[in-house]
Amino acid sequence: MTLKITFYDGIRNIGGNKFLVEDKDTYLFLDFGTPFSKRYQYFEEYLNPRSIKGLLDPLAMGLLPPIKNIYREDFICSNEVWKRVKRKDLLRSIDQLDGVILSHAHIDHSGYISFLRPELPVFCSQMTSVISKAIQDSTQASFEWEVAYKTPRELESDILKSKDYRTHPYNPHRFVFVDQESTNDSIMEFFATSSTTRPLASLPPTYANKIGNLGLRYFPVDHSIFGAGSYALETSIGWLIYTGDLRLHGKRGYLTERFIEEARSLKPKVLILEGTRTDLEPCIEEDEVFNNAAAILKDYDGLVIADFGPRNIERLITFLEIANLTHRSLVVNTKDAYLLAAMRLIDHEVPQKDKFYVYKEAKGAIPIWEQRVLSKFGDRLITARDVHSNENDFILCFSFWEINELIDINPEKGIYIYSASEAWNEEQRLDLERLRNWLSYFGMNFRGDPENPQEKNLFHASGHASGKELLEIIKEIKPEILIPVHTENPEFFAQNLKGEEIKIRLPEEGETILL
Repeated sequence: MTLKITFYDGIRNIGGNKFLVEDKDTYLFLDFGTPFSKRYQYFEEYLNPRSIKGLLDPLAMGLLPPIKNIYREDFICSNEVWKRVKRKDLLRSIDQLDGVILSHAHIDHSGYISFLRPELPVFCSQMTSVISKAIQDSTQASFEWEVAYKTPRELESDILKSKDYRTHPYNPHRFVFVDQESTNDSIMEFFATSSTTRPLASLPPTYANKIGNLGLRYFPVDHSIFGAGSYALETSIGWLIYTGDLRLHGKRGYLTERFIEEARSLKPKVLILEGTRTDLEPCIEEDEVFNNAAAILKDYDGLVIADFGPRNIERLITFLEIANLTHRSLVVNTKDAYLLAAMRLIDHEVPQKDKFYVYKEAKGAIPIWEQRVLSKFGDRLITARDVHSNENDFILCFSFWEINELIDINPEKGIYIYSASEAWNEEQRLDLERLRNWLSYFGMNFRGDPENPQEKNLFHASGHASGKELLEIIKEIKPEILIPVHTENPEFFAQNLKGEEIKIRLPEEGETILL
C-alpha cells in the first residue's frame, strides 16, 4: 500500500502546520494551525478576514487548504467560494475526514480548527483541550479563534450573521482524549459552561487509541505550554512519528527524553520533525532563567514587572518561585487566573488560588468569564492603588498589552524583565519600540531587551530544541525517512546529516509525498 502525506502549510515557515495523511482508507490532519507568517502578508490588527464572508477570505488568500466537505457549512456564504480558491491545482473533496491530531494548544497549531466542521474529532491530551477552551473563553470573540466551540451562523442577504444567542447554543467541537479514558465531573462541568450568556450544547469528550484504521500512540513532551505531545501512527508501511513542538531543556525535559526512547523502539519508517531552531548553540535552560532573574531581584527595592509569553505557565511558576524567594507576591492578570483554574482541573502541579493574587483592572463592561474570575478570587484581588502603595511587595505578570496600567500605578521606581521571545515581524518590533517608550517615560529599568546582545539570552528559555539537539534526536530515533517541517531552514538537516543512513525529503507547500 501507499502512504500519502500532503503538506498544505508549515513548510519553509514556522507554524501553520496542516499535514494531510492518507492511508488504509483513513484521512487525518496533523495539526490545523493559523499560518501567521502567511496571514501577516495580507492582514494585520485592523485588517482581518471578514467574518460575514466565512470561508471566502481565507480560501481566496490561500490561508486554508482548498478541500470540500471538511469545513463548517454555516461558513459557506456561497458556492462561489470554491471558484475563488488560489491554488486550483490543489482543489479536491474528502468524503470522510477521520479527524485532526492536535499536538498542543498554541494557535499556530490549533487556530484554524475554527473553520472545520464541529463533528470532526480533534485528538489531543486532556490538558490541550482544557487550555484551548480557556483561551477561547477569555479571548475577544473572533470567528478565527473558535477552536473549542462555534458560534452558529446563518445566511442573510448574502452575508453571514450570528444566530440569536437566546435560542441557538454554541456548537462544541468534538474532543477525543488520547491520554485518559475518563474525566472527572469538574472537567465535564467546565466543558458544559459558556463564557457568555449564550448556552453551550453538551458534548462530553471521549477517548480513543486509534484513528480510522490507523493505530495511534501519544507521548507527552516538554514544550513552552502544558499538554504538548508527539504522536505515532501505525501505517501500512510502518510507524510514522510526528513530533509537534518539543524541547529538552525545560523542567519537563525528561518527558521528551522518554519519548525519544519509545520512538526509537518503534523503528519508525517516517519522522516528521519540527525545526524551529537550526542554530547549533545550546539553549538557556529554565533553571538559568530563574537564577538570572533572582540574582537581580534578590535585594531590589521597587516595582517588578515580569513579561513572558501567554500560556507559558512554566515561566509563571519560575517567577512564582522568585517571588517566594524575594518575599514578594506574584500578581497575574484575569486571563492567566482563568487559565490556571482550568488547568488545575487536570494537573495539581499548576499553582492553586492561594499561591498568587489577581490584578483587577479598571473597566466599564466586564465579560461574564471575567466576572467569574473576580468572584472566585474575590479575596485575592489587587488594584493599581494597592501596587502604588506597596511597590516592593509584588511581581506583576504583565505584558505590553497591560502597560497602560502604569498610568494608574504611577511607580516611583521599577524594573521590567522581558522574559519572552524576540520579535518575529515588523509589527512586533514596533510594539517593542513602544514598550521602550513607555518604560523610559516612567523611568523603569528595562532588562532582557532582545535587541541587546548582552541581555537577550538572560531571561528566556526557548520552547524549541536547538539545532544540535534536533540532530541528536534524529540520530537517536533513527527513522528511515526524515521530513523537517515548521522551519525556515530545512536544508540545515540535509547539510548536517550527510553520511547518515537516513533519507531526507524536503517537501514544498502543497506537495504530496508518496511513501
